[in-house]
Amino acid sequence: MPHTAFTFSRTEDAVRFADALMGASPFSFRSGLFLAGPRRTGKSTFLRQDLMPELQARGVLTIYTDLWADRGADPADLIAETLRKTMAKLANPLQKAASTVGAVKLAGVEITLADVGQTGGLTLADALIRIGQAAGKPVALVVDEAQHALSTPRGIDAMFALKAARDAMNQGEVSQVPALMLVFTGSHRDKLVGLLRNNRQPFFGASVTDMPLLGRGYVSAYVEWLNAWLASTNQIDSDEAYAAFELLGHRPERLEEALRDIALGPGGAAALGDTVLGKAHALRDRVWADYDNDFGELNKTQKAVLEEMVAQGTGFQPFVVATLNAFARRLGRKVTKSTIQSALAELKEKGLIWQSGRGQYALEDQGMIPWLKARGLRP
Repeated sequence: MPHTAFTFSRTEDAVRFADALMGASPFSFRSGLFLAGPRRTGKSTFLRQDLMPELQARGVLTIYTDLWADRGADPADLIAETLRKTMAKLANPLQKAASTVGAVKLAGVEITLADVGQTGGLTLADALIRIGQAAGKPVALVVDEAQHALSTPRGIDAMFALKAARDAMNQGEVSQVPALMLVFTGSHRDKLVGLLRNNRQPFFGASVTDMPLLGRGYVSAYVEWLNAWLASTNQIDSDEAYAAFELLGHRPERLEEALRDIALGPGGAAALGDTVLGKAHALRDRVWADYDNDFGELNKTQKAVLEEMVAQGTGFQPFVVATLNAFARRLGRKVTKSTIQSALAELKEKGLIWQSGRGQYALEDQGMIPWLKARGLRP
């Protein structure tokens, strides 16, 4: 019998988020939807295959950009290029029909060839306003891995420009469907929080929502699909697969790899439980051994900074009196701001911490958090 590729729709989540974005829910995301979740857990797939099609079906123009796709480029340039391409798509049909190289009027607004090139001089906010007017429908801008915008001053400026566009386009009654909806995702929660932590950040007042992880429904559907390909004597048990999925951090690609190796291996699906548990623990042990090595090479001050950063979480402020006192307790001696500044610089150089353009700090690898806690992190 013919087999089709596996797909899994998250319709309920898509409807729920679309309702909140469009003001059709008591839980509004008018300030923006900020979705946080670990990498490889299905965020981007959900955006492209579920949320964006749901918004499109409701008459919304969706625009997608991924700041992780080209990490060598400035985030501001990636966003600008996405908007330029969108303007070009809106202008192109009428340009061809009219066979002109001048201004093209769409829904009462002009989009020129200069606008869709590099010389139009439009700000990001201006471009979004033009796009909304030209499309004649609400617009949803989806920025995947948005935390990368914090890595450069221009990226931060771009976030303020998006907020300005949101404010300008959404003036009017609260009950109306917003003319501009903003969706931001991040695989690093602490970094994503940097967009809204305080009143110096572009989206202060918004909140971060944890992306719902794929669960038993996904695993059951995947196992049912997979078993249709396998011999009746080599069937995978859904409960065992779900236990494996949890151990693998709810990451679909890792589950697919594990089940493929086991189903096609010499032990067959009957070996699933023991094999996946063994693989998961072995993987964790290898990763934790790397953390042991990295942490063991640090001096006492650097270790104290990492530990206090994890203990404080997203509210970490290294130079306030309370934090300096906490460092002193961990080290058994007083420390100066310059000493902590040097430790932070060294940790950043080693690739263990990240610093935003506004001076906020976070662990680069969030996997160190459970490792530090497991080894007895003091509060």
